[in-house]
Amino acid sequence: MRNYSFLLDGKDSSECGIKMQAPLEIGAAKPIYEKIQIPGRNGTLIFDTGAFENRKAKARCFALSLDNVINKINEINRFLLSAKGYRRIETPEDPAHFMLAKVSNGAKISQRMMRLAPFDIEFDCKPQRFLKAGENEIPVNSGTVLSNPYGFPASPLLQIEGSGSGSVSIGDRTIQILNLDGNLTIDCETMNAFQGIHNKNADIKAYEFPILEAGENEISFFGGITSLKIIPRWWEI
Repeated sequence: MRNYSFLLDGKDSSECGIKMQAPLEIGAAKPIYEKIQIPGRNGTLIFDTGAFENRKAKARCFALSLDNVINKINEINRFLLSAKGYRRIETPEDPAHFMLAKVSNGAKISQRMMRLAPFDIEFDCKPQRFLKAGENEIPVNSGTVLSNPYGFPASPLLQIEGSGSGSVSIGDRTIQILNLDGNLTIDCETMNAFQGIHNKNADIKAYEFPILEAGENEISFFGGITSLKIIPRWWEI
């Protein structure tokens, strides 16, 4: 029988005793839209928000032990439930992508003959399938045009160096930097700025945080900024 597994925060599920009956089952992504009924007008108007719902994933598993399978179940639950929030999940069947998922449940403590315990693991996943290629730093010059070929707007991580004040623009969205002292990281997904462990939100000003739209994006920076690197965080559905 083929051995299936998944990586959770970089650790292989098989190392803690999870045996999968089949590859991880990942549900389809669903767009979020609103339906609007107008009196006297036929049909339904649809407002597409441009966002997607979380998707579900399921692993059909069992644990096997030569003595007492409950000990193995305890080890599995430590692996699954010891960390909070969304965690990185990867599968051999999709080596180019990773997802962010919350483990919805641990392994049930049910057993057969003290040696075998079947169970399902369910995950609540963010809709994006992030490309591992999108984790690479891209050094850019002011005036660089960066192409997003993946069809969906990406919220990048900006790594900035310089001193004084300046601004960074991607397309028609601009971040003003009021005080730059050496280096600054701006997370356009969480809309936060930081330097190491220190919050630097007071040092920036943005009406809308930049995104990398599908297609070409012109990037420019001014003022005291001497270097800009972008981690694009490309994703697909």
